[in-house]
Amino acid sequence: MAAITFRRLIVEGKNDAHVLFSLFDQHGIQFGSPTKPSKDPSAISIQQIFTGDEDIDPADYFEVQLKTIPETGCLGIILDADFNLSGKWMALKNRLIGRGFSDHAIPKYPNETGSVIQQTDLPTVGIWLMPNNRLEGELEHFLEFLVPDKDSNPLWALVIESLEKIPPEESFPKHVRRFKEQDRRKALIHTWLAWQESPGKPLGLAVTAGYFDPKAPHALIFINWVRQLFLSNHE
Repeated sequence: MAAITFRRLIVEGKNDAHVLFSLFDQHGIQFGSPTKPSKDPSAISIQQIFTGDEDIDPADYFEVQLKTIPETGCLGIILDADFNLSGKWMALKNRLIGRGFSDHAIPKYPNETGSVIQQTDLPTVGIWLMPNNRLEGELEHFLEFLVPDKDSNPLWALVIESLEKIPPEESFPKHVRRFKEQDRRKALIHTWLAWQESPGKPLGLAVTAGYFDPKAPHALIFINWVRQLFLSNHE
């Protein structure tokens, strides 16, 4: 068994990073960041792709990071699938092949519990496409799975009902800005947060406050992927 000597997890932006900070804290996983490194040698370093208005292709960023990871290291990446899950997967797969991974070492499709890719003399790589490696979506879609007792939660039902009452975007005058339909889940999640006991908390703090359940089944699947990738030895 080879001991893991290097752990880095790259995410898209600040909201992603802070949700991970809260989830990891709730599950006792040690972590750090470039601005606040951990002294624990087993800690996972969480690194953002976007820190401002950079025009960066996340797959290219992943490729650059991959070149810096030793063969006994682990590199994970979490990206929003958005509306192109298969395209995001293929872009990352092509970067892995360019780094020397063989095609047969990489799954044809993302694993629904998170992908962990291993090949002799190369670093271990993990890929998670938000929300669940199967659906197109984003961080807010992932958090929707973490709404406590979502199927029976009366407040969540009111959030959905309230958004359904909003007329289509084209029915508003031009000077009235309604959210675009592609951003409906963001509108749902931020409406949910606006109606909590302490309204308007940022996403990461909302996890800590219990407005999202860090022990929800989907959260546990994600945490299990993190543990499998970073916190176990690999043959």
